[in-house]
Amino acid sequence: MAVLTFNDGELVALRNAPGLVSSALGRLNGWTPLPDSIGPEAVALATGQAFRFRFRRQRAVAFTLGDLPSIRTAHIGGNGGTVSIASTTATFTVSQDGALVLGDALVVAGTTYTVTGRTSGTVWTLGSSGTASGAAFTLLTVPLERAARLVAHLLEYNTVDVATEDTLGNTYTGLQLLAGTRPELRQDSARTLRYSLSVTLARIDGSATPLVCRYS
Repeated sequence: MAVLTFNDGELVALRNAPGLVSSALGRLNGWTPLPDSIGPEAVALATGQAFRFRFRRQRAVAFTLGDLPSIRTAHIGGNGGTVSIASTTATFTVSQDGALVLGDALVVAGTTYTVTGRTSGTVWTLGSSGTASGAAFTLLTVPLERAARLVAHLLEYNTVDVATEDTLGNTYTGLQLLAGTRPELRQDSARTLRYSLSVTLARIDGSATPLVCRYS
């Protein structure tokens, strides 16, 4: 599934269907490349032929990440591995950075713990004590809240990495909100309380390579 990753002081991975290995719901919808040539242009008075002095070739794309739940959603296994709990400390065998953020919940053997602190990607603090050793786990995240954080992050022209999870495995790093556009976070269903996030992002690394996303 597609993943949008950003760091607003905490590494955050935004998925619309966390825990699912493959789902049409996890795709980026409406992927529309927006190539442009940036620079002044003029038209010859005698012939009407147009010219442009090109400073750079801009590569941008518009897309929508839909089906974002506004309630806690299960992300089974997070980034992988197992967890051990001793009192209020949870130690994972694999870093959960991105998958887990402060305020999320950790579920182990039917017990739910609120995550209140981070020591490292593998060591986190819980709001209540417990005991577990090498256990399977589920993370409870709220995709809508992460989407709102991404909107605030992008509006300050900070960057985001986009893993399309398409047939080609395309991943684009360091994309920025295209100047003159705004992210749109909207409710698609009042019955299911699902939302979608539409953004227009641009390369800022000077590359003229097109932004491609192909789903089979």
